[in-house]
Amino acid sequence: MALLPRQLLSPKEEGMLRLLRSMAQVWVTGGWLRDKVLASLDVNLEARAHCQRIARLCGQSHGDLDLVVAGMTSAEFYGRCARDEAFRSLLRRPPLLVEAKGGRPNTVKLTLSEATVDVTSLADPRPGSGAQSGQEDSLAQDCQHRDVSFNALYLEAGEEEVLDPCHQGLSDLSSGVVRTPHAGCNAAREAKVLKTVFDEIREACLCF
Repeated sequence: MALLPRQLLSPKEEGMLRLLRSMAQVWVTGGWLRDKVLASLDVNLEARAHCQRIARLCGQSHGDLDLVVAGMTSAEFYGRCARDEAFRSLLRRPPLLVEAKGGRPNTVKLTLSEATVDVTSLADPRPGSGAQSGQEDSLAQDCQHRDVSFNALYLEAGEEEVLDPCHQGLSDLSSGVVRTPHAGCNAAREAKVLKTVFDEIREACLCF
């Protein structure tokens, strides 16, 4: 377990998460949270220095924000966003529901001034996930579909505890290990991990 104190978030980030939390119970996950943990906590100083150097060279802030919602499907979340005029007025463009395809879940895309937000739902069925009971079970099942373990960390908006349902993400981030967030992965999953690493290296090289 790790804590990410709320004061480590910028006012814009805090405001963005507060806005999204007003629509549903949401958890931040993926690369944005990984980079926040690296930048804010002493888990891997060498990796932090590398990320900061890349950010300076690229002139880029954090990337897209990945969220998961609970208590409603992605279609229901999309409907709530589309009907809320006050929320819609803060978007740069109307919300978009991208239907599931090729093993990917339904995704709601929101474009805020601070970030582009991709939202999936714990309530949406996933192939091979089985029945989802409680919150912890749902997060544990969701993390099985993440590319690498340190991208399978979760932070509930408004809270400080970083959850690691695969029990590998924080330790892998600390030690610099790249692996899938579940045991018994197949060749296709390993190829996806390698593609993720290659894409990040390529993006870094394009900054020079």
